[in-house]
Parts: sequence; structure tokens; C-alpha cells
Amino acid sequence: MIFDKLFKKVKDAVAESPADQPKQVDYYAEGESQLEAGNFTKAIELFQAAIDEHPEREDAYLKMADVLLAMDKQKEASSVLYRLLARYPDNARAHEMLKKCQPGNNPMFSQKTNSESFGVDEEFSRINSNVDSKIIQDSVDAAAGSSAVLESTAPHQQSRSSSGTFDPHMDFADFEMPDLGLLIESDGFKRLLQSDEYQQSTAKLPIVMGVGNDGKPIVEDLSRMPHLLIAGMTNYGGPTFLNGLLLSILFKNHPSDVRLVLMGDKRLQLTSWPQLGKHFLMAAKGYEDMPVVDDDKNALRTLRSLGVEMDARFDLLKAARARKIDDYNELFCQRKLNPQSGHRYLPRIVVVVFELNGLLNKETEAEICRLAHLAHTVGIHLVLLTNQPLLYTSEIQATIPTRLAFKVSRLAESNAILGGSGAQNLKQIGEAIYSSPFETAKHLKCQPVSEDDVDNVIDFISKQRGCYDTSGLPEYYFDDEEKPFDSDCKDEFFDDAARLVVTSQFGSTSLLQRKLSLGYNRAGRIIDQLEAAGIVGPYNGSKARDVLIRDERTLEQLLCNMK
Repeated sequence: MIFDKLFKKVKDAVAESPADQPKQVDYYAEGESQLEAGNFTKAIELFQAAIDEHPEREDAYLKMADVLLAMDKQKEASSVLYRLLARYPDNARAHEMLKKCQPGNNPMFSQKTNSESFGVDEEFSRINSNVDSKIIQDSVDAAAGSSAVLESTAPHQQSRSSSGTFDPHMDFADFEMPDLGLLIESDGFKRLLQSDEYQQSTAKLPIVMGVGNDGKPIVEDLSRMPHLLIAGMTNYGGPTFLNGLLLSILFKNHPSDVRLVLMGDKRLQLTSWPQLGKHFLMAAKGYEDMPVVDDDKNALRTLRSLGVEMDARFDLLKAARARKIDDYNELFCQRKLNPQSGHRYLPRIVVVVFELNGLLNKETEAEICRLAHLAHTVGIHLVLLTNQPLLYTSEIQATIPTRLAFKVSRLAESNAILGGSGAQNLKQIGEAIYSSPFETAKHLKCQPVSEDDVDNVIDFISKQRGCYDTSGLPEYYFDDEEKPFDSDCKDEFFDDAARLVVTSQFGSTSLLQRKLSLGYNRAGRIIDQLEAAGIVGPYNGSKARDVLIRDERTLEQLLCNMK
């Protein structure tokens, strides 16, 4: 019996000899193989396994962070890089890769309530307690630069001031305001801009209206108007006044504080303005390459996009318990609003329509009235010009009480714009009557602005560093347009369904029902999402849908791009 037991032990030892034992897996090499095959998710799992097995292995951290960045997962990538810096604070490659991580997704910033200021995350401090504080702070500054991110208006990295507050101007840190003496040649308009009334104005949107009967400059605040109706015959000063209005805004406002939406069918008068697309202009998302709107359909799209932006701003102010846009921005600059909850700095938006005639229809009119009624509360202001005052309906006139009338041809037109006579009696070019709810109507003389002045200012600004692209307004699609696939709204079984369909090369609702245990309606919605994503073809009657992707590698790349 004893010999039998001894023999069994020897036999077991022989069976477990090293020659028969499975080889140890090289997780890093396996991860690289999966990466070459396009299986990014599996590669990340293997790189993590390599780190767990050998925490001192720098290349595994870097490779994993590199894959996460390729998948547009900056938050996860920065977390991996900070783990590496906690062990190797001098790793230059990690510091370089941190610059690619968006500050808004940085794990070092805590999620706190509105009553608190967003500072350095305590967990990050504990992780790096044994690392030199100066090295960590350098990595923080290089990677983040900010505790709050301007989410929608500019893709640039934001920064905080020395006091710890958010500075929206850091997006254009080297922006230089235009020089009046060098860029403006028209003497009359230059004197208006150099006047104390304009230079010392504390208005949010100061605009020079012209010279009054007493010879003094008239400077108004567009944000108090809060919208402006302009009418007059062609060649009597309307478009010239609008150029002066825009230049007034450019000379006193930083690109981070105000954005312009330009519309109108007088295309030759707007040829220079698209050069400011990377500084001051906004356009409907997907149409950033056409920042000046010159047809009625895109005008309606832009106005409805502005309506979506207006509603979003109301929601933000409500969440922040702020009554005015200035109060909201002050809270944001004090870092009391969390950008990861959707909060962002809100620049004022000035919508300028150079000529309303070719753009106005019933739908456009409805959108203008809605914006005029509500949008000023959240910093959106309208300036509308037409040479046919009778186009202005009673609804538009009721919602925009501030008016400027140049020379008109008849009394009815004067009544339409001013609510009384006077504009039909004006004689000179640039002579106008200004009427507002705050004071009685008064005569003024608008100073001419030459096209060279406009070109000089635009050319000066456009040569400076700006955003990567024109700022986009929220997306809006008409009912007859096909919406692009929205990866944020996809079903949680979408990825599994896509892999199942591509593996089997059979696209049908019944297949998803059986394999994923889904109901018919949900499986049908997933098939529709697969069609929108370009994975399966359109409905084909009783036959299964065509599968448009033939291999899993191509599918995995597509799924990674959707994240």
C-alpha cells in the first residue's frame, strides 16, 4: 500500500513535468497582435493584464493609453498616464501624450456641487503623494490647463487665471484687438470710435449709432435694446450702418465674449466677412464651411438651430438658478458650475440680417418672432434690415420695439417702421430717425464706413490665431432630411447585434430576437440603427437584409469610431 502511494506521487510528478505545462502567456505581445487585427477592446484588456502582471512595465501603460486615445477615450487614457507618472514622473512620452487629453475629461478634477469650487481631485493627490509635487503640477498644467472647458463654442484648450477662476479669453490668449488709428480711414466714423462715449462705455454690446443734432456721438447698448429693426431705401445707408455696427462690436469685444451669425441675400456686401469664421462667426452645425447664410432654406435651418441653442441656454440657467446670462457666466468663471454636467461659458450671439427680403416666409417669420420674444434673456440679439418696411408684420414689430429708419418712399412705410411719419421726409444719405422704448424718437446722422475699412479690420483679425473651425450651432434637420447615425442614442445591444450580424452575414430581426433574447420592437429598432450606421442594407421585404460589412476587423474599427 505504501509503495502504491509512493508510485502514484512519482507518476503525478512526471505528469506535471515542465515539458507538459502550458507556456506562460505574454500579455503584451498578445495585445499587440490583437491591435494589429483591429480588436482594440481585446487589446486594451491584454495590455491591462500585462500591467497587472508587471506594474513596472512602462511600454504597457503607454501602449494602452495610445489605444484609448485612438478610440477617443481621453478620460481613460489620462487615468492610465497618471498611473504611469505616479511611478515614473520623468516619463517624457507620458507628458507628451497627456497634452492630447481633453481637460474636461481629466480625472484630476472632482465632481462637486455648485456651491463648491472645482479643484484637484483628492484621489489623484493620494496616488501621487510620493511623487515630487512640482513634477506633478507640471504634468497637470501641460495636460489640463483648465478646470472648466468651453464645450461647444471653441475646441481650444481653456485655462484658469492665477486666482483659480476660469478665463474664457485664454482660448485666444494672443488675440490683439484692432487698432483704430491704423485700420480705419473714414474720418467721421473714426471720430465716433475714438469718442469718450464709445471708449468709456461699459455696455456689453456698444454700437455707435451716429451723431445727434447737438453734434454729440450717440452710442447705444444692443444688449439693452435688445433687438433692432432697420428699414430704408436702397443706397440710403442701411448696409453701411450694419457694417459700422459690426465694427463697433469687434473693436470692443473679445472673440470669446460675442459670436456673430450673418445672414442676407446681398452676397457681394458679405464677401469679406467669412474670413472671421474662426474668430467671431457661428453657423449651423454641418454648415460651418458656409458661415454666411444667403438662401431661405439655410436661413430657416440657422434660425431653428438658434432656437435649439436658446432652449439649451434656458435649461443651463435654470439648473444654475441664474436669472441672467451675466450671472450665469460669473458663476461659471468662478468654477461653481461643473462642465461635466453640461455647463459652459455662454458668449452673446448677435444675429445680423443684411437683407430680409429674400429670406422671409411664414416659417422664417415664426422663428424670428420666437427668438425676438425670448432669446435676449439668454444673450441672443437680432438686428434685421430690409428695404421694404411693409414686409415687417405686426408680430415682428410687436416683439422688436427698437427701430432705425432711413429714407423711405412713402408714409405707409414710415408708419410701418416707426409707427408714425417722418422717415419719408428724410433727404440725405445716412440721415435716420432712431426710436426706442427708453426715449423719444430722435434724428441722427450715421457716419459712412468704407469697404476698405471693413476689409482692413477683417484682414487684421483673420491673420491672428483662431479656432480650428467656425463655431457650430446645434444640429437641426428638416423632416425630409435623413439624420446621420447618432452613436449616443444607440441601443445597449447595438455592438453585440452588429457582431452577430457580421459574423453570420445574415441581417434579420428574427435573428436578433433569438440570439439576444429581445422583443420584436426592440430588435426592429436595432436593425434600423444598424442600417443608419451602414452595417446592413435597407429593408428587403421578406428577405434578410444585405450585410454591408464583410469582416470583423472592419466592424471593430467602425464601432471604435462611434465611441
